[in-house]
Amino acid sequence: MIHPYPPLLTMVLSFIFKIFGYKPIVLKLFTWMLILTVDVLIFFIAKLLTKNIKYSVFALIFYVATQPFLDGNMLWFDLAIVPPILLATLFILKKPSNKNLFIAGLFFGVAALIKQTAGIFLITGVLWLLSEKVEIKKIGYLILGPAILGLVLMVRLITEGALGG
Repeated sequence: MIHPYPPLLTMVLSFIFKIFGYKPIVLKLFTWMLILTVDVLIFFIAKLLTKNIKYSVFALIFYVATQPFLDGNMLWFDLAIVPPILLATLFILKKPSNKNLFIAGLFFGVAALIKQTAGIFLITGVLWLLSEKVEIKKIGYLILGPAILGLVLMVRLITEGALGG
């Protein structure tokens, strides 16, 4: 079988289905949990940016109103990358310390292991940090997270013989 996406979402779903059974309600609940997580993260990011609860609630209401049209109420790989990308964004927007940037990088790496297009958000994060005049050394901590997770994936692919011709 050829699988066009990195393995993380498939592995997580496999694990969840093994625990709770292969039932549509399990997938539906998992998807709703992702959507709820996104809702909470949008509220906190808006609150961090605006420092105003009213604007944060407005941002959340706007997202909740548009989410069914943009994502639907079903699981897509594109929906699954949103929570780790928002978590990475939250850590980047906090004080850009080495620890926060490393954690943000790990979340970007998790998103990339769900769908490769998440790499665009890592690049955007690096460009934003550069525009904020953050030291290159600190930006290295952001890159370190996805690099470590990428190496773990490469080791797995090599041990499975998936890279052979």
